[in-house]
Amino acid sequence: VNGETGIVCPMSNAKQLAESINRIMTIPDEEYERMAQQAVNNSRLLFDASNYVQRVTDIYQGLVAQR
Repeated sequence: VNGETGIVCPMSNAKQLAESINRIMTIPDEEYERMAQQAVNNSRLLFDASNYVQRVTDIYQGLVAQR
């Protein structure tokens, strides 16, 4: 999530990429640590195997219920 778990910039925009890298290199340590922790939490939520299985199960159950 842009500004919460990292910095997102459009592909093939070298100027914005440079600005994003500069921002990451100059933010206060506390903000950097907060952003890094949010990224870890977000990836655990999205990519944890049990969460993934539950989401897929919910999708299948929803599809079966529609029949």
